[in-house]
Amino acid sequence: MVSQTSDMGRPPDSPAGYTMLEGVRDSDDQTPSFIYAGSRAAAHVREALNRGVQGCTNMGDELVEVLLQS
Repeated sequence: MVSQTSDMGRPPDSPAGYTMLEGVRDSDDQTPSFIYAGSRAAAHVREALNRGVQGCTNMGDELVEVLLQS
């Protein structure tokens, strides 16, 4: 299975990961998506999951684990 990973922000679009996800989902693409961000605060993870990602982390080893499990 193919998945896509995005970092969260890139100037000038601070929520670039969400912008990308919206574009992907708007095209009816349900490819699993993951956010690699600077924060793993519960509120940030919850928002990411509510927006339709399969995982959100700021730890490289955790990102690899979730990608391998998907």
